[in-house]
Amino acid sequence: MGDQYDIFFSYAHADKEAVKPLLAAFAARAMDVFHDETEIIDGQSITRRITDGLSGAKVLVAWYSETYPTRRACQWELTAAIIAAQCDSSDIKAIENRILALNPESTRTHIQPLHIQDQRYIAAYDVDADKLAQQVFDHLQRVDQTFGEFHHLTRPHWFGSNMRLGSNRFVGRVADLWAIHSGLLKHNFAMITGSGTGLVQVQGMGGIGKTLLAEEYALRFGSAYPGGVFWLRATSDTGEALSTQILRIADHLTVETANLTPDQILGLLRQKLSAMKPYLWVVDDVPPDAATEDLINWRAPSVNGVTLVTTRSTQMEGSGFVHRLDVLSDEEALELLTSRRTPKPDVENAAAREILKLLGNHALAVDVARAAVDKLGYADFLKRLKHSSTDATDFAAKLSGELPTGHEKQIAATLLDSIKRLDENGLNFLHLAALLAPAPIPQELVTDVFSRFSIEPVSGADQAILGMDAATREALAERPPCVDDAPESISVHVLVSRTIRFHAGDPPPALRDAVIAAVIDCMKAANDIRNHSHLLPLIAHARALTVHPLNVATAEILLWLGRFNRERGAFAEAEFDYYRTLEARKLLLGFEHYQTLCSMNNLAATLSVRGKHAEARAIEEGY
Repeated sequence: MGDQYDIFFSYAHADKEAVKPLLAAFAARAMDVFHDETEIIDGQSITRRITDGLSGAKVLVAWYSETYPTRRACQWELTAAIIAAQCDSSDIKAIENRILALNPESTRTHIQPLHIQDQRYIAAYDVDADKLAQQVFDHLQRVDQTFGEFHHLTRPHWFGSNMRLGSNRFVGRVADLWAIHSGLLKHNFAMITGSGTGLVQVQGMGGIGKTLLAEEYALRFGSAYPGGVFWLRATSDTGEALSTQILRIADHLTVETANLTPDQILGLLRQKLSAMKPYLWVVDDVPPDAATEDLINWRAPSVNGVTLVTTRSTQMEGSGFVHRLDVLSDEEALELLTSRRTPKPDVENAAAREILKLLGNHALAVDVARAAVDKLGYADFLKRLKHSSTDATDFAAKLSGELPTGHEKQIAATLLDSIKRLDENGLNFLHLAALLAPAPIPQELVTDVFSRFSIEPVSGADQAILGMDAATREALAERPPCVDDAPESISVHVLVSRTIRFHAGDPPPALRDAVIAAVIDCMKAANDIRNHSHLLPLIAHARALTVHPLNVATAEILLWLGRFNRERGAFAEAEFDYYRTLEARKLLLGFEHYQTLCSMNNLAATLSVRGKHAEARAIEEGY
């Protein structure tokens, strides 16, 4: 038994000055406190600190500031304490009694997991440190054992592959980690609820961070699985079969495998695992074309194991608990992008935000971009990212070091792996999305475009549905939940569209013509403001088609955008649209063309409404 403490004090290094008065108040009451003034981010050092400090402490006290959940070490410490407390069978309120969250903020929404937020926590906002220390002191009188006396706090045994180390570049994802844990924990209550399956699928597009999330879960929550962590890879460069990986695990567990068939080895392994304590079985990168039967073959061999699967596929939604992994939040993405080079206020910070918008907070893309901004600066990389002829993410990948999971650094290659599996309908749908804005696309627009594009109009709607379905199955598109009476829509990540534009060739000319014609027909309803609510989801896409109005049709879209803005009273925006329409038509049709003259009239009328009478007269008089 090592040193013993009253308190394991968990706090973010950024809050070092804020907690000094509280530490002094603890000392004044002769409480033994374990705390570390250095900031540690790598997994081995965090585990060592938990083993040395938390094992010998009676209570974990967390200074739960807004910074706290963003710090990897803090979340590891809190998670270890929660798992240990859950093992205290003598106390039904062990989590509440063993973990004290001191919240120095005026709100509580930043507190994760939710059962810490929902249970009693100590409000520390504008509260004297001496008073807080006394509350903690009084609470300690009800607790005697240390965490280590009822739970062994060590790093889990790792089988099946070399132990994963996680990454000190891992940011956020707190809610995702707890969602996975909750899904797996349902297995423990299957006999009561009938809902436990012991299987969680983490689904998401390529490069979004599924493997790294699985690694972090296995490391952070590993003490919940005393039987160990078993890591398998469903797809690999070496093409290693499931039977080969099962054989390796059996050898690790000293199962005699000589002269046995794969089925016999699996049977003996199942017996061995059944006699062990609960374990975690991780299957990374299940292929997108896998069926439910394949998933059954890959899952944990015995009922005391729970299975965590990562996959791009959305075809196996009927199996287990499905967790769709989204892109990083704005703050998580900013933390990752700026971890090497702190942006200067205002200009560089604004550039960093714009970079993230262009990358859509995609985890792999942001991780690669962090190396580029470190070497090039934010402004230079942003300029490259905006360049229309080359893909700046490919250049950024050349500047990046090894990625945490050994992932392909070329973002395009990662996404093209999924794109190449699409049929013609799926690829055409992505070409369509690449022509439009990175916003939800009304499904009726997709159907309209395919009907115009298809040789057989009757089958166009079916082709649209098949194309959207193919992209969705590969996690290249997703359907946002419908709000109220909003029309059905589908979204394609901005990075997928970027990859299509730079690496999948030009869209069929007829497809571009079809989407322009469809948008024009829809926008003709802009004359009546009662139609505007229906048109709103279309506006961003109409605007995207007019970035370079190189033909008469795109100039007409500009005209209808101007009409839309004028009818709703947005006269400044209408002036801008009408001015661009006029310039485009003068260039394309000539000064005397009737459409050019109509555009002059539209612009002059809008300028008059805005009180710019001199400018209006100049337009009417032909400048």
